[in-house]
Amino acid sequence: MEFKASTKKNRIEVVDALRGFAILGVLIANVPFSMAESVQTALDPTLNFLYHLLIDKKFISIFSMLFGFGFYIQMTRAKENNVGFVSYFIKRMVLLFIIGSIHCFVFWNGDIIMSYAVGGLLLLGIRKLSNKWLFVLALFFNVILTGVIFIGNSALGWATYDYDFAIAAEQPLTQSMFRYLEINWITAPWNNFLNDMPLTLSFTFGNMLIGVLLGRTGFFLLPERFRKATNWLIILGLTIGIASSYVLHLVFSGNLELDIPLLWVPFAIVAGMLLQSMAYISIFLRLYRSNLFGKRLGFFNPVGKTALTNYLMQSVFYIVVFFHFFPGLHLYENITIGETYLIAFVFFGLQSWISSQWLKRFKQGPFEYLWKKLSYSNLSTMKINQKTREKKVKTILMILLILSGVLSGNAQNRIASKVLFQSGEETIEGILVRPNLDNNTPAVVFQQGSGPHAFDGYETEAWGPHKYYIEDVLLELGYAVLYCNKRGLGNSTGNWRQNDFYGRAKDAYAGVQFLRTLPFIDGSRIGISGHSQGGWISQIVASQHPDIAFVISLAGPTTGVQAQVDDNDRSRFICEGYSGEKLERKVEKRKKSLIKSANLGKKSGLIGAAKHWYLISDYENEKELKNLTCPTLFLFGEFDINVDPEININHLKKVYNNQVPKNITYKTMPGGNHGFYKVENKCVDWDSATKNDFDPEFQNEIRKWVLSL
Repeated sequence: MEFKASTKKNRIEVVDALRGFAILGVLIANVPFSMAESVQTALDPTLNFLYHLLIDKKFISIFSMLFGFGFYIQMTRAKENNVGFVSYFIKRMVLLFIIGSIHCFVFWNGDIIMSYAVGGLLLLGIRKLSNKWLFVLALFFNVILTGVIFIGNSALGWATYDYDFAIAAEQPLTQSMFRYLEINWITAPWNNFLNDMPLTLSFTFGNMLIGVLLGRTGFFLLPERFRKATNWLIILGLTIGIASSYVLHLVFSGNLELDIPLLWVPFAIVAGMLLQSMAYISIFLRLYRSNLFGKRLGFFNPVGKTALTNYLMQSVFYIVVFFHFFPGLHLYENITIGETYLIAFVFFGLQSWISSQWLKRFKQGPFEYLWKKLSYSNLSTMKINQKTREKKVKTILMILLILSGVLSGNAQNRIASKVLFQSGEETIEGILVRPNLDNNTPAVVFQQGSGPHAFDGYETEAWGPHKYYIEDVLLELGYAVLYCNKRGLGNSTGNWRQNDFYGRAKDAYAGVQFLRTLPFIDGSRIGISGHSQGGWISQIVASQHPDIAFVISLAGPTTGVQAQVDDNDRSRFICEGYSGEKLERKVEKRKKSLIKSANLGKKSGLIGAAKHWYLISDYENEKELKNLTCPTLFLFGEFDINVDPEININHLKKVYNNQVPKNITYKTMPGGNHGFYKVENKCVDWDSATKNDFDPEFQNEIRKWVLSL
């Protein structure tokens, strides 16, 4: 007997509507939005809070439960029709896994379909267990095991990644299809299986078990029997559940750290989210069966009936509307979070309309039809004549050749990996980004500016232009780039506040020595690049080690620390509206404050801002400048409020008695600020500046100078 697809008569309409509702939640949960300062609004914190409180993990839970419910329905119908369910369902899940694999590695690696395919196969093993044991297993997987894995990954360091998380921020913005696919592969959870998938598989399988229980108990068919239970689910879900989601928000926003006394919290969060998801289901069932809301909620039915197609189309929507590698709208980082969510709702409305129109002509969605057609048919009896087969093979090969040509044309080959190396007794963490070359690769060791900024977040800092603009130029010219975390940041040991400039220079040169141990690096062509305070570090390294090939100082001072800080303070006070005697009093007060801070750091010996200021405040760099013998490029921004170009160029000339040697090149970029963004004057704040265009001549200047080496 043939196992046929479900028909209109034997479908449970409320489940279709609920599945459509879950698809909307999944869309909102996954739609890509940018946290770039250029598109941030005052509404963002509220939206982020509501996302964690109402959306995050709840709808994928409902979607997973309905998958388990669907398993139960199919198994029941197979038994009624005397169909061999196991062989059919295994084939069905294998096909689903293949669909999910294509979706994951070609379109969007946030795919959940592959997890459902694995979970579906596991459901076959528990299909004969009693309801009691199903309930116990559901709690074990959904609460206990999920909580344990979460604690292990976050607190015990079970999850260790070989790639730099910064490439995830690059993926939506890259204009290269090859680079998009490369990042998709590198960051895919299934490619990082032990780090990412145990948590997902445990959580989704636990929800599937609940879905099977809902099917067995007639939860959707006999709502009146469960009225008292759903009352309690609604009460507990809207109290304990939402409270747990609030705690989840605190954890994800960094306002709550899960120390040892709080290790029970992950279990409470997962249990609460389960209650909240069940509350959503219960409320939806009540509303769907009411006269007032029933017809309105029918809006979700068409999407639910074509759930697989609509889920896959959401990824196409992300690519066409948001990502930059495809010739679409490129809205990522160009619209706010609120606008992103609004577009997502509009798209879902379009999905509902298209699905309803499709179902007027066809019984199933296109992907549902393909999946079920292959599942229900006997694949071994499919006949394709030899000519047709050869024609299809040739067509596929031609498509692959064309695609590979497109990809290679757009490729920006680079390899990024985290590294560790020793600097005396300290271990320094770095990320090495290099072109895909076998050997003889020159390199640059980059030094960041002041403050506690690890490289995982450096794209948002004032020295971010090195990542997004200089790195591309250097890779294009065949150079590798090594970024180093200061002591105590990331996985580097020690404490950067106890480290003076000479200590930082020691760590930077340790990076140079590390690069020389790598067989693909040309040890004779390793330079130092630094932004802001990192410019001083670069000067020290090159002055102490004549084997440094070159120096690139980006908005790096040539004056000493005190002179630079005094000039920065004066410019800042002028922008705040001070002038004349008030300005001078303000400057003098600031100087006295810094002297007190240095004295405090000297006397107290405490690790902190005062201690660090004491260690660096008296640094003067005339000796280092005079010892620079390698090719050195100083680039300044015309409207840099931190490092005034005129003052620093005049000081450079003064050091050399107006006879600046030929190995030193200096230039001021017109209109550039401290990060080389185009601004109108010094007083444009950083947030506003980053909304302006980056000066393309800055890249050209770097390119021309490096090519001249």
